Amino acid sequence: MEFPENPTENDIKAVAEFVIRSVYTRGAVVVETLEWDSQGQLSGIFLGDGVKFRYTLQDGVLSYAPVNPADLS
Repeated sequence: MEFPENPTENDIKAVAEFVIRSVYTRGAVVVETLEWDSQGQLSGIFLGDGVKFRYTLQDGVLSYAPVNPADLS
């Protein structure tokens, strides 16, 4: 997936969803919130299979954890 020269928030969200879907394969992925800091780190909340996860994407590395671990089955 190519990143546009002047990405919009929707472009960044689409890339984040693409990356998360490549790792999180349990169900549909919807990025709910998105923050991009000056260091190039993306972070926010995504909904996956009915559970909210907090994610961070930096330097090509994705990490995520449930917002409320009790929601996991």
